Amino acid sequence: MKKSILLTIAIFLTGAAIHAQSVQGGQFLDGYHFGYRLNPAVTPETDIRSGLMNSFGVKTRSNFGISNFIFPVEDHLATGLNRHVPAETFLGGLQDINTLIGSADVGLFARGFRRGKFYHTIDINVRSNDLAVLPYDLMAFLKLGENGKEVYDLSSFHVNSSNYLEIAYGIARKAGRFRYGARIKPIFGISRLNSRLNSFSIDMLDPDNWKINAQAEIAIAGNQFSSKTREDDGAKVFNLRSIGLKLFRPAIAGLGMAADLGVQWQANDYLDLGFSVLDIGMIGWFNKVFARTPAVTLEYTPATETSETTDNKEVSNSILDLAKFYVQDKKNSVTRLPMSVAATARMKMPFYEKLSFGVSGQLRNSPDFTNVEGRFHTIWSPLSWLSTTVSVGCDMYGWDGGVAANFSTKEFTFFIGTDSYIFRVTPQMIPAGKANASIAFGISHAL
Repeated sequence: MKKSILLTIAIFLTGAAIHAQSVQGGQFLDGYHFGYRLNPAVTPETDIRSGLMNSFGVKTRSNFGISNFIFPVEDHLATGLNRHVPAETFLGGLQDINTLIGSADVGLFARGFRRGKFYHTIDINVRSNDLAVLPYDLMAFLKLGENGKEVYDLSSFHVNSSNYLEIAYGIARKAGRFRYGARIKPIFGISRLNSRLNSFSIDMLDPDNWKINAQAEIAIAGNQFSSKTREDDGAKVFNLRSIGLKLFRPAIAGLGMAADLGVQWQANDYLDLGFSVLDIGMIGWFNKVFARTPAVTLEYTPATETSETTDNKEVSNSILDLAKFYVQDKKNSVTRLPMSVAATARMKMPFYEKLSFGVSGQLRNSPDFTNVEGRFHTIWSPLSWLSTTVSVGCDMYGWDGGVAANFSTKEFTFFIGTDSYIFRVTPQMIPAGKANASIAFGISHAL
């Protein structure tokens, strides 16, 4: 079980290294070339060209912090499961349900050009959407075992990592004071891991005979996640503890299609309004493994050692071995993409047109989570080649501050920004507070 927790962390690290479309403030910046990724109707004034790795973005949202899981122990750092970390120190900082949402986006290629009344864009991007839900009872069981609660409920545990490549074609047109835009995006799956405990409880009311109600499932697509199976009474059983990461093993793990829609209205010379819907689509995954446990009550007899010498890691591994994941005939699954609905407004100051104020609101929804964000922006473009913004936002995971800047010349543009940055760190340089952070940057050549 401890390995599963570490694998969860690894999934996020590898996903980040590769859905952060961009920071929300980017679409308000003058000369910004990638605004069409946030609203397909927003297009630059010039043609654009960019090579490999033209943009990068990563974003995390959570209701807990890294400092809730990593602690200084003597001369090194250790997880809260380390025996030298007091249980009250580790468990006291956790929520009933600990949620971490991550997204990443790497732009491999981008091209934009105008033909007549239409502006066309072509993109190739690698994207990752990740989710981890860790219930308090899971961490309490791993830390305390039989020394804690009599009944542990692990039912909300869920880990999902979906990674794919998209090839996007967009088209936009201006008609009077309106701009309309749309993007169509064929999707090629790279890898997916989805593990969920639909119903999982450990009943220790009888200390000599624990009752385990287990109903769980796991699906793996692609070659990036390794796994093993074994035969058991003529049935194929998935070995949960065999899951590992193997990067740089490309294969098509799924196929899908998505679309973006957007509109922008210039109400007058000073006010612009925008509306967009992003990632309307689905992916069909070719599962390499789909396994689930039967809905039965299992019995487990713990070792007879005293609680001071009992190894909770060995106990959790024994329970995992007891809960058999039988491989199913179902090989394909369809998932909906995390869809975003956003609205924006920007007002230029009549007395000083280099200064603007903007507001943006975004609803992001998937089958696994929903997040609503509102943000206020102050935009200042003091020079023809420089545009900046400072923003304050709030969503279901707390308040944040962001900054962004766009540098543009006749030859190229460079953008960098964040919607959320780390304010505080511990003396060991571990980010304190919630693990909410984002960073995005991009570079392109004007033609």
